Amino acid sequence: DVFFYIMLAVTCFLAFLIVAMMIGVWFSVKNVSNCFTKCIARAIMWPLFIFFLVLSRIFATVFLVAQLAGADFCIRPDDYVTEFLEQNSDLFDGLVLGFVIYYISGCSITAPGTEALFIIAAQISVVAESSHNLIEQVGEKSVQDMIN
Repeated sequence: DVFFYIMLAVTCFLAFLIVAMMIGVWFSVKNVSNCFTKCIARAIMWPLFIFFLVLSRIFATVFLVAQLAGADFCIRPDDYVTEFLEQNSDLFDGLVLGFVIYYISGCSITAPGTEALFIIAAQISVVAESSHNLIEQVGEKSVQDMIN
């Protein structure tokens, strides 16, 4: 219930910012320069630009560190992570536990659920090949050949 109200407040705030930016752009197109347009440009647009620029750099750095940290996890899992997951295996269940065990084992044990994914991928491949063949057959015929 609280989450809904937080999201509602964030949505209203974003809607206000979007409307303010659109008004600023409209004034800019009409070559109107007054106190209001300068306030929008200097108090809303530039701070938001700088904020999101810094935020994007932070997220890019976090994602880069996460990728580098987890890149060779299947080759040699970290001993601390392995010990923690073995001690707290009762907190994980189902598919999550399967993938955790998959990574703990050094990617040697097949995770549950992957066979279903392979079957789905094979079916998608068959459908794509069939549609390609149909397009090839239809593409080579004229309209008169298809009617007859």
